[in-house]
Amino acid sequence: MAIKEKQMDLIEKAKALKIYIAWMIVNYLF
Repeated sequence: MAIKEKQMDLIEKAKALKIYIAWMIVNYLF
């Protein structure tokens, strides 16, 4: 159970990171 919770936390962090990187790219280009 703890492993699954850790996995979910990792997925949330990865999503947040992707959004952040995409936002940085958009701001850099426009």
